[in-house]
Amino acid sequence: MEYLEYTIYFILMLGVSWSSYRIGNREGGAKMIDMLERVGIIIVDQNDNVQPNKMYDPDYQVKK
Repeated sequence: MEYLEYTIYFILMLGVSWSSYRIGNREGGAKMIDMLERVGIIIVDQNDNVQPNKMYDPDYQVKK
């Protein structure tokens, strides 16, 4: 009986870890796209198409 409990806890922990990883990837990716757009490295249009900003100047500093 003891091994069954550990097996259930192990499976639950795997599920929680995997879902946390996927949520973190999704939200982290969205925040990175927002940051790159704010800094001016990329351009995002109304249809969420991402393009590099060819006018980007790395020496220009954006105030946060």
